Amino acid sequence: MKPDPHLIQVQNIHIYPSNLTHESRIFKIAKSLIHHHLVDSICLFGIKDGQTPEFDRLTDRILIWRVPVKQYSIKNRKLHRIVKYCNWIKQIVTNRSCRNVKIVNCHSIFDLVAGVFIKIRTKCLLIYDTHELETERAGTSRAYKIIIKVLEMVLVPFCDQIFTVSDSISNWYKSHYPQKKVLTILNAPSVHIDPMNSQIVSLHSLLKIPDGDLIFLYLGLLSNGRGITIMIDVFSSIPATKHLVIIGYGSLEKSIRARIQNFPNIHFLYAIPSNRILAYAAAADVGIVLTENTCLNHYYCLPNKLYEYFQAGIPCIASNFPELSKFIKHYKCGWKTAVNKESLQKLVNCLSSQKIKNVRKGMRRISDPPSWENEEKKLLAAYATLLNKKGK
Repeated sequence: MKPDPHLIQVQNIHIYPSNLTHESRIFKIAKSLIHHHLVDSICLFGIKDGQTPEFDRLTDRILIWRVPVKQYSIKNRKLHRIVKYCNWIKQIVTNRSCRNVKIVNCHSIFDLVAGVFIKIRTKCLLIYDTHELETERAGTSRAYKIIIKVLEMVLVPFCDQIFTVSDSISNWYKSHYPQKKVLTILNAPSVHIDPMNSQIVSLHSLLKIPDGDLIFLYLGLLSNGRGITIMIDVFSSIPATKHLVIIGYGSLEKSIRARIQNFPNIHFLYAIPSNRILAYAAAADVGIVLTENTCLNHYYCLPNKLYEYFQAGIPCIASNFPELSKFIKHYKCGWKTAVNKESLQKLVNCLSSQKIKNVRKGMRRISDPPSWENEEKKLLAAYATLLNKKGK
């Protein structure tokens, strides 16, 4: 019989509106808290999407409950989403497993609504672990941004701790909420996990790329603001011995496929399982993170693909933004570029196989690679301080 979250009195809950199948940051935090005995039991609250099971376990002491959301016959899509979300929040807040909770972790601004309700009722600790700079994201309307800003201003005062994914985002929160504890916990990979999971996939063989030709890799979401159009413009106009491989999924997939069909040095692969990403990435010569400065959230970003390229052992071309530049400089793992066709094309044209090999050699000599083990120390210390303070 599957566990019923209504019967489990968990000490720590994490709330995030996804199906909780690939949320690596949440999973790492939960496992660290259990492994180091900060809490005895954890429940991760997500959303049932119709394909994944309602109840699942990450480990024997970490339960996943994908909350089924009632479907409503409302024609207005925005109103329908709001009503569904309110139903999801209601189910979490009224769940009996929250009655004796010690810590609530909210991983986005909307989850913080549920977290504040639970904190008011139980006097628990409330942590806001924001994965992005929520109020400064691209593609949102002016009205939506105002709502988010007001919501955060009202809810953040209830928080006992804020975690962010980059120093620039931490500094933003410190300046806007100077009375709050803010700490950067990078979403770095664990050094104890086999990065390849299995043997490297040969992109040369898979895509029939001649041996000796260089492979530049874009890995991630296919959407606006990622510099994909700029990459295609560059690789469609340079010697065909340098190839661009795009791996991902998203709204731009159809237009990307249509644009690249006449260019034999630009290739597309649909998104691969998360546990196989590094096996593909390691077959490339250079990774690309060409985030565009469409919002402050992008300008301050430190995306997962940067860590994935590093863990796969390949150098990276990255936008000349604060966090990306700092990463490239500290780990000596690539090159910075302005986000335009001329700058990227000049850089790609000047990169040779020998230059890339030299950077890869330097990367292997780095004594302090980005690792979850280092970030975990900061995380555990923050939790211990909060729990000790609450216990007094």
